[in-house]
Amino acid sequence: MNSLLTALQRHALGNPQAIAIRSGDNSLSYAGLLTVVEQAASRLQTCPVKSLGVYLDNGIDWIVADLAAMSTGIRVVPLPWFFSNEQIGHALGDGTVDFVAHGGQLPSGIVGTGSPLKLGEASWIQPIATTGCVAAIRPQTGGKLSYTSGTTGRPKGIDLAYDFIAQTCRSIATAISGLGIETHLSILPYATLLENIAGVYVPLMLGKIVYAEAAADIGLTAELGLDPGRLRQTFNRIQPDSLILTPQLLEVFCLLAETGAIDPECLAFVAVGGARVGETLMRRARRAGIPAYEGYGLTEFGSVAILNTPRSDRVGSVGQPLPGVSVAIAADGEICLSARLTPNDAQQGQGQAIKVNTGDYGSIDDDGFIYVHGRKTNLIVLSSGRNVSPEWVETELNSSPLIAQSCVFSDTGAELSALLVAAAAGIPDSDLLAEIERVNRTLPAYARITNWHRMPYAFSQNNQMLTVNGRLRRLQIQQALPTLLASSGTYAPFNSGDSSQFSVQEINP
Repeated sequence: MNSLLTALQRHALGNPQAIAIRSGDNSLSYAGLLTVVEQAASRLQTCPVKSLGVYLDNGIDWIVADLAAMSTGIRVVPLPWFFSNEQIGHALGDGTVDFVAHGGQLPSGIVGTGSPLKLGEASWIQPIATTGCVAAIRPQTGGKLSYTSGTTGRPKGIDLAYDFIAQTCRSIATAISGLGIETHLSILPYATLLENIAGVYVPLMLGKIVYAEAAADIGLTAELGLDPGRLRQTFNRIQPDSLILTPQLLEVFCLLAETGAIDPECLAFVAVGGARVGETLMRRARRAGIPAYEGYGLTEFGSVAILNTPRSDRVGSVGQPLPGVSVAIAADGEICLSARLTPNDAQQGQGQAIKVNTGDYGSIDDDGFIYVHGRKTNLIVLSSGRNVSPEWVETELNSSPLIAQSCVFSDTGAELSALLVAAAAGIPDSDLLAEIERVNRTLPAYARITNWHRMPYAFSQNNQMLTVNGRLRRLQIQQALPTLLASSGTYAPFNSGDSSQFSVQEINP
């Protein structure tokens, strides 16, 4: 049994009445959680389930199904509710899923082959037909099969052993110990590995309270939008000690705090990740009273590997490695992560090494803080021979209070262009031009923006241009670029020496 499940048993025996999970008007003590997990595990074994797809909203039942499968060594395949039917079908086949846990209705397009069986308070499991799914290519082994951002109809699935997940939890728990965190409010969907591990497993390992509120109560809509009003109400009702946010969500919290809609004084720690944050946003959050700390990780390495904390913090970096994690920079500048399974969790092959080449360029300063410069696959190679990470320039652009989002690209190979989303519709083009000029003065000549176009709408998950973690879906944007630019007319060249010659035409959808 891994250390997470051992910790749950210890809390259930040592402090059985302590609250483990709250969701709306419902709650479970640690003793109650252990009981329902054991009952659900028995049902999974009786069926018998070999690979469990979980298609549930955030809540007690999601956590129970997940922990029950872990306790029996069954593979869990979280099915994001924001996935398309094609993506869910791919995940089911790729993960050799034979049963799906759902809230009373299977995902559209998935056919059940038997009657649903009760699993939790408001959840059922059901065997499914595999017709129409891709051919099974993975062995039916235990662990979690987590899917990355889902940028195509065949999202990439990453297998994670339960032992490695538990070790990651222990490392995070060590890093945040002593910060006074007693309650955590989950905002990201539990199908997002970062929230699943750091927002569920870690608090439960530490004996804290997880607020597992439904998406509607958080303010997440079926169209992948956000209702700040509902988010404000839930935050003010719970007054949590900790949150996990993407950069976009951090901006929302900054606005709520700056306008007095929420009082962030209750917060002890806010982890921010999923995409590059930028120093300006981090400093804005600190000024607003939000204790935001940037971190870094990837699915292949358990979602978190590097983290800033109040005890070890450097704005602009993604922090220092978690306990047990080693970071090296390869000759070409790529960040490489490694760890070794400790005997406490290693069931087979004790001391097995876990090594991952991240695909990100980065550096380490003299104090051991890590800096991420951009994705290797996103690198723009200019005809001048210069290489530019678009994330670097985008971070500088997004630091402007007038620019909400940007996407840097080069269609000529000789110069850089940008799609810009203004922070407000009423901001004039001349003000955006002034911001580009200001940013360009901070950049070397080869990394300056020469042409730009103003987007009439934001990059979002709904228009398939943003991942759930807030990263740009560059392939989708690149594919749409010819249509967007054709509808916007000719590029307007940027001339930093004479801004009066500059004009911009908005892109029409």
